[in-house]
Amino acid sequence: MPDISNPHDRFFKESFSRPEVARDFFRHYLPAQLVEQLDLKTAKPMKGSFIDKRLRAHHSDLLYSVKLRSSGTIYIYVLFEHKSSPEPFVALQLLRYMVRIWERTKGNRQKLTFVYPIVVYHGLQKWRVSQQFRDLFELPQAFDDLLPDFRYQLADLSRLEDSQLKGEILLRVGLLMLKYIFTDELPKRLPEIFSLLNQLAEKQRGIEYLETLLRYAASGSDKLNPTDIEKAITVTFQEGGELMQTLAQQWIEEGKQEGKIEGRKEGIREGLIAAIELGLELKFGEEALQLMTEISTIDNIETLQKIKAAIKTSSSPEQLRDFF
Repeated sequence: MPDISNPHDRFFKESFSRPEVARDFFRHYLPAQLVEQLDLKTAKPMKGSFIDKRLRAHHSDLLYSVKLRSSGTIYIYVLFEHKSSPEPFVALQLLRYMVRIWERTKGNRQKLTFVYPIVVYHGLQKWRVSQQFRDLFELPQAFDDLLPDFRYQLADLSRLEDSQLKGEILLRVGLLMLKYIFTDELPKRLPEIFSLLNQLAEKQRGIEYLETLLRYAASGSDKLNPTDIEKAITVTFQEGGELMQTLAQQWIEEGKQEGKIEGRKEGIREGLIAAIELGLELKFGEEALQLMTEISTIDNIETLQKIKAAIKTSSSPEQLRDFF
């Protein structure tokens, strides 16, 4: 695969950070009894990631808050697995991420906010991992009432027929790209995927999303060559085909360059987080490392630089919370 920093993460977030796409996904893929309780027009993305930094090469996540039709709010946590085989301990990872969500959001409330976890997977290997947390233990049934337990929802895109991929055009296009990105079928499917964008009433919107698709295809797959992309563009956009091909090449090259830049930024970010962790331990002791649960989810490099600098002048770890 081309040397680019997290193309799957980038495409997932560019697609599912769009509230209209996320709402469409929730409407069609969450259990009906849950959807009935939700006021989906209130769904909005929340900032930050909850994933362990060592797992970010294979995981992406988004957290949405949604108001209930009755009263109150819940969170929908979407974990995207972008590797070729299932993670056997994903339920344990989800539990850890949900605890981080509660720690970050509980404030002074006396009750926790419900978190509904859903895993989106597009690997080639079949998902054979249990969706029940309890199944991580090998214990007699007598222990059932003594174990913490929850069940996550799985959306295994590679096992769904194209006709089973529901939703409006932008959602279906995104899911189809995720489904085929690892497969030899991608060159054949690309014209079909692009043709869906032609059905959008807002043509400018389709062109903008085509840019996202082309950058992902170029950086996330080794199954395509320039001829495949040129053919797909020509077949799909017969009017203005030459212009579209020129734009396509420009977007692909921009995508590659942006990938290199993102890779450098991630290296700087990881270095700052490691420096903060060391600084906290040296100045305040191991107890201060509890802050790393939240600090390790910060993506903004400037914020991390401020935290690192503030360690020298802070008299307690809690003073650092002023920066995040």
